[in-house]
Amino acid sequence: MSAAKLLNQLVRNLEESSDLSAGKIYNQNWMLKCVAELIAKGTLKHDDLTFPENSKWCSDVAVLEFNSANAYSGLAVTVGNIQLKKRERNFPKWNYIEIKQDCTCLYAITSGWRFKDDVLTLMKLVYDGLKERKITKIPNKIACYGLPYKNLELNDFDEVKGKEKIKAKIIKEFNSYLGENLIRKEEEINWVLNNLDTFLEKLKIKVIPWDDLIMLIENPETRADITAFYNKWNEYKL
Repeated sequence: MSAAKLLNQLVRNLEESSDLSAGKIYNQNWMLKCVAELIAKGTLKHDDLTFPENSKWCSDVAVLEFNSANAYSGLAVTVGNIQLKKRERNFPKWNYIEIKQDCTCLYAITSGWRFKDDVLTLMKLVYDGLKERKITKIPNKIACYGLPYKNLELNDFDEVKGKEKIKAKIIKEFNSYLGENLIRKEEEINWVLNNLDTFLEKLKIKVIPWDDLIMLIENPETRADITAFYNKWNEYKL
């Protein structure tokens, strides 16, 4: 039974409950988890959302930010050659990940389409992998895929312009660390500034319409379950 079907049934069973509203289940995070499950099972086949051998998907991911000792950034869903790390005691709800040895695939799935924070989080995973000698170069597949609300004007998105905006924001942020004497980990700051162009050149960013993605689900019953979940999500707009 798919996650979407289980969640739909759960809401029907709890409709009279005051402890758990439908809006807490029909939200973007659960929608992304349902999609990741289908990608991993091979029942949703998309040219970009691949699931190579030795891959894993993980939701509610936390990664230590650049230039920080205790601040974490999150990714809704991460896919690729990754593995779980030990959970932090102060943040038990998050999954802490790292890339595996010889990682060749790493991408994020998000409900947004701005991508700057997601890109920095992927860069941090790559940086840590290089430093720990798990990899010697940026993985062959490195990407951010956005699955936003259906009322977003998807035609407004352009990958080249999107990367230019991401680059400008990251340079401004990291130069501010240097200019305002907020340096905690200078090596990390310099690495980002020196490798940003190379990383963005290899990175793929793309916005994928939900309707197009749902149509690729092979099983009709599962597709109906996801469609029902998607419609409810848009109803609650969470």
